[in-house]
Amino acid sequence: AAELHDEVGQPLTAIRVELDLAERAIGHAGGSAAPLAEAQKITDGALQTVRNLTQLLHPAALDDLGLPAVIDAALRGLERRYNIRGTLRQVDLPQRLPREIELAAYRIVQEGLTNVAKHARASRCDVRLTQLDDRLVVEVEDDGVGFVEDTDRPIVARGLGLVSIRERAARLGGSFSILSRPGAGTRLVVSLPEKSLA
Repeated sequence: AAELHDEVGQPLTAIRVELDLAERAIGHAGGSAAPLAEAQKITDGALQTVRNLTQLLHPAALDDLGLPAVIDAALRGLERRYNIRGTLRQVDLPQRLPREIELAAYRIVQEGLTNVAKHARASRCDVRLTQLDDRLVVEVEDDGVGFVEDTDRPIVARGLGLVSIRERAARLGGSFSILSRPGAGTRLVVSLPEKSLA
């Protein structure tokens, strides 16, 4: 996010400023600045894309409000948009965790909630954050339709979202599991070891 801001966002902002200066200079000289309008539009669009990507990569609310607050907001959004009741439970969670862990946990929950909204046909979704002596455990559980057993395609191979969760956990030395039965919902469990919290 920082690299995008510094290496792409700042030069785009500089281009936007230069375009504004050129437009004024052309206007003072009595010419038409219309040819610059398209360049300004493209630059503004690129700047907005960089802002959106930066926010997606590291949401400011996570830094400002902390992990429970942003997850609670995501659950409220799930209920508002999809009529899926959401609850957040915290067990022994410290006030703040290291940024890397908060971001990973948030992205894991975010992807879990996306899967619930898209596939589960659930009425309820529970998120639990549990700090144990040696790890943070993140759980997302729904009461939806669950997964139908398919020996040719394991659950984790069925979507990029689950692969992303598994890879995110693995990068931090954590573990990932998913428990599901047809008609009995799905429970996603990710464990992030405390050594990553140090």
